Amino acid sequence: MSVSLAKGQNISLDKAGLPGPTPKFIVALGWDPATVPGVEFDLDAQVILLDANDKVVQMAVLDKDAKPISGDSDSFFFYNQRGDQAGAVLLSADDRTGGKVGDDETAEIDTSKIPATVQKAVFTASIHEAGKRGQNFGQVKNGFIRIVDGNTQAELLRFDLSEDASADTAMIFGELYRKDDSWKFKAIGTGTPGGLENVGRTYGVNFG
Repeated sequence: MSVSLAKGQNISLDKAGLPGPTPKFIVALGWDPATVPGVEFDLDAQVILLDANDKVVQMAVLDKDAKPISGDSDSFFFYNQRGDQAGAVLLSADDRTGGKVGDDETAEIDTSKIPATVQKAVFTASIHEAGKRGQNFGQVKNGFIRIVDGNTQAELLRFDLSEDASADTAMIFGELYRKDDSWKFKAIGTGTPGGLENVGRTYGVNFG
């Protein structure tokens, strides 16, 4: 049975029903943006892997086509940098409309392949070209994040966002973190102005 979380609540993935010492699961984000004829409304999901100091770690990564990129980069995964070469994280391809029923973008997670230096994974979403288009999360409804067992496809937990974020162009949906040799999920649901770059810079992401 799926566990429904409120903002600020957390739960161990083991207690949520995910079996095995090296679980694989899917983190899915969904939303319904406002529909304005002739105006594109594109939301993008991101995953950021952080160390014990809440700073982004360096990893060998994959490009938008899930092909290896030479050298190490920030473990900041989005539509142009979809995962890491070890197979710890892989984002789905970019959904540019948000018009699907159910999940809009997903991230496959294999905690057995997450380096020991990583203590937290933050799941965010941002609005592409929000400033240019005058868009914000106040125009987005039915936002949610849920975690699904990667083997059985059973939903383990879900957090439905309800906060008014009319001044915000990026949203932190939730985070996974290590504690006592297990992974826990915390429901965040906090918006931020300044978009994706503001969120990334908080964690030391280098945008060049």
